[in-house]
Amino acid sequence: MRKLITIDDLMKICGYACDCEENNGYGCNHPECEEQECHIYGCPIATDASYNDLFELNPDLAKEYEYQLAYKDPEEESLDSDWMVQHTE
Repeated sequence: MRKLITIDDLMKICGYACDCEENNGYGCNHPECEEQECHIYGCPIATDASYNDLFELNPDLAKEYEYQLAYKDPEEESLDSDWMVQHTE
């Protein structure tokens, strides 16, 4: 199952999240996270959301980002947003 989540909400529920002095306090203790910092890109728990992800999971939210389609591939590229797709079981 996939669900939309912001990085701030992910930090509240992720068991690997931790405070750090760098990256505005967004730390990560996940063994696959080389930087030990939580970012929308490169997260082993969630991926940055594309327009198609938003459209599939929340069409109303996707409408807020339609203007970015002129500059990005809706399937391949992430949006300039805080939204991520969390992969849950």
